[in-house]
Amino acid sequence: MSLFEHRFGAGRPFTVGLEDEAMILHARTLDLTQGFQSLRSADRTADGEPAFVAEIFQSMLEVHTPICHTVEDVTRQLQSARARVASLADEHGLLLGSAGLHPFSLREDHRPSRAERYTMLVHDLQDVARRSMIFALHVHVAVDDADKAVALTQALVAHVPELVALSASSPFRAGRPTGLASTRLTYVAAYPRTGPTPRLRDYAEFVDVVDALQTRGLPDYTHIWWDLRPHPWLGTVELRCMDAVSRDEDVAAIAAYAQALVQHYAEAYDTGHRPVPPHEALVRESRWRTIRDGLDAVVIDLPGDGGPIAVAELIRRTRTALEPHARDLGSEEALGGIERILRDGNGASRQLEIFRRTGDIAAVVRSIVDETRGRAPRPAGVGWG
Repeated sequence: MSLFEHRFGAGRPFTVGLEDEAMILHARTLDLTQGFQSLRSADRTADGEPAFVAEIFQSMLEVHTPICHTVEDVTRQLQSARARVASLADEHGLLLGSAGLHPFSLREDHRPSRAERYTMLVHDLQDVARRSMIFALHVHVAVDDADKAVALTQALVAHVPELVALSASSPFRAGRPTGLASTRLTYVAAYPRTGPTPRLRDYAEFVDVVDALQTRGLPDYTHIWWDLRPHPWLGTVELRCMDAVSRDEDVAAIAAYAQALVQHYAEAYDTGHRPVPPHEALVRESRWRTIRDGLDAVVIDLPGDGGPIAVAELIRRTRTALEPHARDLGSEEALGGIERILRDGNGASRQLEIFRRTGDIAAVVRSIVDETRGRAPRPAGVGWG
């Protein structure tokens, strides 16, 4: 399919969809386990569309929601899909958990998915792929024009540190704190074609870049993993910089924030306003600070005057600016959840608090499973019965 046969403008703007990557865990050991095929076989007998699809390895899966008009609808779809997969997992001695990185697993013997795309991906990336069992949340927001979609990726670059801080949920590796809120993004950095979206003038330049890469062997543009990218086949802007998020209500808040940001800058574009994206060095610096410090980071005020600002203060300022858009989109209640994340913490801070109280890394994994199932984490030592 030619990139000039895109789907920008093919449907209603600002509809929203989610991709939720999740860990498949052994119910007894709580380690990653190669359970995808068992779950996939069981799901084939279910009515309707599959609840999930393959990811790169068989110890992970991805839930896709349908295209939804509101964040409320897309959250309901995510809850339903997670519940369906969790029920299938229970029948096979498995568990499901959404977070950026497994807190203690060191396994590197994961079997690739049988899908041709992922076999090719492991061949291309080699150990970069094999050592990177990482899990992300992607938010898609529909846009009605291709040039506008590219312009939005340029404007939204300034807000990537906010999205990283809100979603960070990977503070452990190999059973120990890493000192980072989003360890996952340090793994992503080893992949080619990742990081801040480069400067692009318009859609034609994006097509030129993709064509040049494909001429040199890139299969297609979905092998470009920038923090933000146009998705021509879907007609969306895809926000890809977030860790996987355990709590449904936190997913809803982040999706509402992303959707309202897209509408905010789309309306500015329609009135002729084209924000100049900040210098990549400044984006990388602020992004790094939220990778390390999460919601406690002091960042560069990229959307503002360029001075230092606490990321929590910046998020509150952005949320206030987005409230009229959230009302228009019917997501005002979901956007209100941003304040709850700032007050109660992101996934990383909750995991670290559980570990501080219990000293038990298994309790951290159990908390991820419980939150993904929509229930409060149980105290250490309390069983699953």
